[in-house]
Amino acid sequence: MVDETQNRTAVVTVLVNRLFYSINWFSIPPVFYLIALELHTQVSGLGLISSAFLVGIGLFQVPGAILASKFGARTMCIIGMITLSVSALACAAVSDIGLIAILRFFSGMGMALFFAPSITLMTRNSRPGSAGFVLGLNNAVASLGGGIGLFAWAIIGDSVGWRLSLVLIGALGLASTIFLLTNVPRDPPARDFRFGFPDLRRVLLDRWLLLVGVVMLAFNVGNTLVSTFAVVYLHDSLGLSAGYSGAIGSLVILTGLFSAPVAGLFLGRVVRVKRVLAVSGLAIAVAVALASLPDPAAVVASALIVGIASGVGYTFGFGTAWAFSRMKGHSAIAVSWVNSIQLLMSFWAPYLFSFVAVEYGYQLAWLTGALYTAVFILPIVFSKVSPGIPREAS
Repeated sequence: MVDETQNRTAVVTVLVNRLFYSINWFSIPPVFYLIALELHTQVSGLGLISSAFLVGIGLFQVPGAILASKFGARTMCIIGMITLSVSALACAAVSDIGLIAILRFFSGMGMALFFAPSITLMTRNSRPGSAGFVLGLNNAVASLGGGIGLFAWAIIGDSVGWRLSLVLIGALGLASTIFLLTNVPRDPPARDFRFGFPDLRRVLLDRWLLLVGVVMLAFNVGNTLVSTFAVVYLHDSLGLSAGYSGAIGSLVILTGLFSAPVAGLFLGRVVRVKRVLAVSGLAIAVAVALASLPDPAAVVASALIVGIASGVGYTFGFGTAWAFSRMKGHSAIAVSWVNSIQLLMSFWAPYLFSFVAVEYGYQLAWLTGALYTAVFILPIVFSKVSPGIPREAS
């Protein structure tokens, strides 16, 4: 009973850190209009910041998972949380868009170091056979944090300024790290860990992982565009207040709070995984196009559809990489590779969207965003590659 209680406490602790991790992720978009006013920049500055962030979080996914396997998941989670929290505090102290972009790169790096190790900690401290639900719960908490970030940070930023809003999330992140130190058991020794170049090549060239990574690239492009630019779009172009804009923008994240854990319950029971991934991606593409209608109601509908489809799609994408991967013994590294593809390869999307929005208007930006979201769904629609046999995560 004591061990079960300790394990439950460890899982809750990781989820709390995941919550602040996700708030940090979405802490910039809702206050960007304040940053733009003070630093005299356009929405293209938000595109630069978002792109730098995606590069940071994408580059360090696989290295983070490998380091966690070598030095311990708990250790890497702590390092990751400290890195992303300190970066937020540093962002509050600078007055140059370029420096903010560099610091967001390091924030992304910290999140990459935290991501896969956090899943390892949760599955290690959960009951056998619950990997799918754990992944869904992890995505649900991420959605909750993202929703809080987009909604609450818009109000906080409007009340106390964008700098203090970033100080707050940085301080909360550092505070939550203390609980990782006290509530999560130390990592077991990793004396038997072996991961050489042949193992890395098998992971990087696994056709199913590559296919899942590409379709999740579509998820991330569509999700990023709506969650990042909807708030600025509603505030600057459609004339809504910061609070209403943040509330609508948060819908894309909050709906995943419900769809992700439900999808996790069905992960091991659904045979046609490819169909679920393809339908989720196409729904996101249609929703991005819907945002081109200059009506807040259309943006609300877009956010709801993207949120539901993303919750399902991300859970099945990460779930198949974790539980269906042929890379036995390296599930965390397989998940990190999929996450690296979808994050790193989408770095251009925010910058391209912001460029089109500035030069040609938001309507064309939303439509072109929907087009290149849909393009990355095509490989899984026509591919004959299928996942391996489902197994418990290792």
